[in-house]
Formats: sequence, structure tokens, C-alpha cells
Amino acid sequence: MSYGGITNEARTQPFVAEDAIPNAGYVLMPGTADQTAGLNLKVKLNNGSTEPIGIAFTSTKHPVTGVAQSGVQVGVTALIEGTEIEVPLVDTNAAISQWEEIEVAAGGKVDAKNGAGWIIGRALEAKDASAGGYIRIRVSKYYATA
Repeated sequence: MSYGGITNEARTQPFVAEDAIPNAGYVLMPGTADQTAGLNLKVKLNNGSTEPIGIAFTSTKHPVTGVAQSGVQVGVTALIEGTEIEVPLVDTNAAISQWEEIEVAAGGKVDAKNGAGWIIGRALEAKDASAGGYIRIRVSKYYATA
């Protein structure tokens, strides 16, 4: 029986990863619905057009082989307003200035805002075009219509 209230105040919770996640910070979206009773919720790398639900707290790399796996648990950190996080840029990212809006791109990566899409925050550092790597942002998630 439930009486309401907070059921889990943790910022990071475990989910089953449908995709292999190579490193922490990748932006995630809901995975395939699972009708199994219990906590078998799934996540996968964001496709760039679906609302993000968090970022990977860890990778899904096997501890011995170092190869990222799918179908294993991954910690998912919530996108909490004002939190500072590091997320991976697309390899061909646009030039980014400090405080520029950052949007979700395919493959769980991000880029400078370019039209309508899910914004996950603002850049706390500048990046040259095609720099790739990671970028530090301040979380502010919303959908931009243009």
C-alpha cells in the first residue's frame, strides 16, 4: 500500500542499459517498456529528438575486458536544474561560446543549439568547432521550438 511522499530521493538510480555506453556523461532517454514486475526500467542513448531523462553516471564497460556492453545495469543521474555536469560533444560540433544553449544530439551526445530540440543546459566553457571530447554545462532542461 502506498501513502504518497518521496519514494527515492537519490539523484542516481540503476536502470538496464539497452545500448552499450562507452563512458559516463552520455545523455539517456527511456528505453523499451518492460511489463515485468519490479524495477526493470530500461534506458538507451538519446536519439536527439526524445526528451532526455538523465545522464550515465558510469559506463557499461565490462570490468575485465573493458568492452562496453548492453543489457547491464547503469547508474542514471537525474538532470537537476542548476547542476554542473560534463557531457560528450558530437565529433563535428559547432563552435560553442560560454553560456550558449546546448542541445541533445544523436548517440547520446550534445552540440550547440541549432533550431528546435531538447536543450539540456548552457555551456560553462567555450569549445572550438569539431573539438569533440566533453563540455561542462549547467543543467537547464526544456524544449526549444526554434
